[in-house]
Amino acid sequence: MFSHQLGKPRISQGDSNQVTIDVNVTSNQNALAGALVFLVVTNKETGAQHVHSAVANTVGEAQLTYSPVQETPKYISAVASSGTWYGASLRFSGTVIIECPPLVFDGPLGWWHQSVGITRYDPNLGQGIKVGLIDTGVGPHSYLAHVIDRGAVIEGEHISDGADVSYHGTMMAGLIAARPTDGRHLAGIAPGVSLSSVRVYKGGAHGAKADDVAQAIRYLSTDIGVDLINLSLSSDTPSEAQAAAVAEARMVGTYCIAAAGNSGREPIGYPAAFDSVAAISALGRNVAGPTSETNSIFSPSTDDKKAKNGAYLSSIGSYGNGLTALAPGTAIASTVPSIDGIPSYASQVGSSDAAAIVTGVLAAHLSGDAKYQMLGRGAARANYAEQSLNNLCQTLGLSLQYQGLGEPRRQT
Repeated sequence: MFSHQLGKPRISQGDSNQVTIDVNVTSNQNALAGALVFLVVTNKETGAQHVHSAVANTVGEAQLTYSPVQETPKYISAVASSGTWYGASLRFSGTVIIECPPLVFDGPLGWWHQSVGITRYDPNLGQGIKVGLIDTGVGPHSYLAHVIDRGAVIEGEHISDGADVSYHGTMMAGLIAARPTDGRHLAGIAPGVSLSSVRVYKGGAHGAKADDVAQAIRYLSTDIGVDLINLSLSSDTPSEAQAAAVAEARMVGTYCIAAAGNSGREPIGYPAAFDSVAAISALGRNVAGPTSETNSIFSPSTDDKKAKNGAYLSSIGSYGNGLTALAPGTAIASTVPSIDGIPSYASQVGSSDAAAIVTGVLAAHLSGDAKYQMLGRGAARANYAEQSLNNLCQTLGLSLQYQGLGEPRRQT
């Protein structure tokens, strides 16, 4: 599925001044009923990115509209609630057919594990490290039964219900800490961590309030005492409350890792852009899974964003001054809320995934670092975590604005 950093979605509606696009979503040439369909557009005047959305009907059909006077279409994408890779197209006329291939599991490791130096599944990896997740909530999912539900912060009120109101938080939790019970399904990067989840979304994957995020940061860092906080969310607008919260978290020993954004341009978003936060953008590779057309859409159009080893800065990854690192953020699959206890997975692209993967990599490293374990709660502990992340990064040969320090890889 797609990250909630693409801009606020707008439901497409018929209008005589708009262009209508007919979309058919398929999987193995069968209609994919209920798939979410997105048209990503750029405002011609402001350059801001927005999303028009629709839901495919029982025969996989959907209609999207946009204003050609005000907006430039970038791509159309489609995702199912579970079971398939995402699909995308650059066609905007006629009937656009988007193929979402079935997910084929050969876990517990995906290409992204290998990319960041995880070469075997260890259910204890990350043990002893406390991680906080601020997102849309978590679960239900049998492979995430160990995640601690710390409730939700909604409009300044801390409530007990932290269940996922979308899918996004469950995906991030799975990337960090999923513990599959078989060798087939995909595991988290650091399944041994103690993971605490706080929901900051009232409904869906859009509309979290900056003050609620700030309150959740303070709660996890001060009251729970987590070592790392994953913030797979992004905004164009800085928040004084968030700036203060991440600075205070740093002082009590908590290091925050955030998604740089999915604008495909400069600058990186907030809270990733704050000095005390690690800013992570999406690295891609053309790997098996999504169609070749889909892979090409999320590949960069210029060679300066392509590394010699086949990696690249994804075409939707935000970049610029303050970028810390790149990590896998295309062709990623992870856990989503499940029905009747059946473990469900879906796919996503974006810097949300990259941030969660970096959180897992750093947790895996710190769990085996005796010096870090001996440090008490305080700024020195968070500073050590930051320096450890910097040391794990290996250059991809790109400029600093496109890669930061490179890709973090666990050293064994």
